[in-house]
Amino acid sequence: MLKQTIEKMSRLTRKSLSERTWDNAEYSALRSLGEDLSSTYATQSIKLDPYWPKWDSPWWKALLISEAGMSELIPKLFVEKMIGALNRHYLHFFPLVETDIPEGCDPYRHIMCHCALGNMCRLIELCDYEANKQIPWFVDWCERYQLPDGGYNCDEAAYTKSKKSSFLSSLPMLEALLLIYKRTGNESLKKNLDAGARYLLNHAVYKSSTGRMITEVWLHLSFPRYYDYDVLRGLSFLAEWAVVFGKKLPHEIVADCLKQIEPALDESGLIRISEDKIAVEGSLVQQGSIWEWKEKASRFAALDMFGKVGMVSLPLSRQWLCMLEQLPLVIE
Repeated sequence: MLKQTIEKMSRLTRKSLSERTWDNAEYSALRSLGEDLSSTYATQSIKLDPYWPKWDSPWWKALLISEAGMSELIPKLFVEKMIGALNRHYLHFFPLVETDIPEGCDPYRHIMCHCALGNMCRLIELCDYEANKQIPWFVDWCERYQLPDGGYNCDEAAYTKSKKSSFLSSLPMLEALLLIYKRTGNESLKKNLDAGARYLLNHAVYKSSTGRMITEVWLHLSFPRYYDYDVLRGLSFLAEWAVVFGKKLPHEIVADCLKQIEPALDESGLIRISEDKIAVEGSLVQQGSIWEWKEKASRFAALDMFGKVGMVSLPLSRQWLCMLEQLPLVIE
């Protein structure tokens, strides 16, 4: 019965997506973002700090393009400059205690968190660069900082105290690793990916170890996600992992997740954005020679064009269809 329901959903969404593509204004906005990444401003911004400030540094604009499925609009020169910045600007390890931080290192600007590293390595892969070679310390990082429960946590205290992973930290890392595995077939990555999938399955994609929903926010879908988590993102990873490795997903977990995603669907089977999750974020900004915290991060126009609450999201709808087409192959 569940497979039949999924196939019915697939047919509706597939038909609707066959009639949808980027309109001229949307495509023009994405192309303009890509062109901005070749500007002198972008080069200077990457050199100053690859990541900050949110949300209008080149980092976030490139990720939006990539999440939109339009990585071909990201200039190769930008990717190469970002690769150089990642290798030059950040520590190649994740300090777990304060004494691990080298003298002169700004912990907010020179320590890479898992979600940021995973997101950018995923972008590098989608731009046809080999992330495991361009960022040669990435795979070791993935192995070294995977927690016993199978995920990752950007809060260093988790490694010395709770030993519990974070969904937000884990998904970008696992998504990047899966892309590398699909390209290389490197069997040494399988254990990391299997452990990450086990983490999600043990938590039924969005629940605590006691079976309770961790936060209702994860039932709401947003775009771009950046490092934010939701049920669709988690189940999509599991579906692809299961297809790649010939695994099966528990019937009850899949059915429950689909039930949680359904309210986001419109009558044509496409995904509508239900929350602007990045609206509440602050950012580090440079004031003269000093970096200071600003309570509300700046935005760029494309965030509002592609992330407006209530609008149909083409990227999320495409991910939804891709997952629906994979699930019948992997449900127990």
